[in-house]
Amino acid sequence: MLTIDLIRCANGERGFAQWLNAPPPPQVSVEDALQMEGGADAVYYGTQMRGVSNAKAKRELNFQPRSLEWVVDTAAVHTSNNS
Repeated sequence: MLTIDLIRCANGERGFAQWLNAPPPPQVSVEDALQMEGGADAVYYGTQMRGVSNAKAKRELNFQPRSLEWVVDTAAVHTSNNS
């Protein structure tokens, strides 16, 4: 089952890349990342920001995110293949 396989390889991006038979993601130092296009904001989002949620937007702004089409399509394919 796809979900179980994803959980098994959830030891980070390298494990996911290995599961996909893809090369590991590139490693970039903080110093190098600060010089790139995203700069300090990208470094912050990639290294410091944790636990983000849409809960406040849902509660205070009536935010109703739509389903991601590729997730729905993928689920439908896996359901039909397991029949």
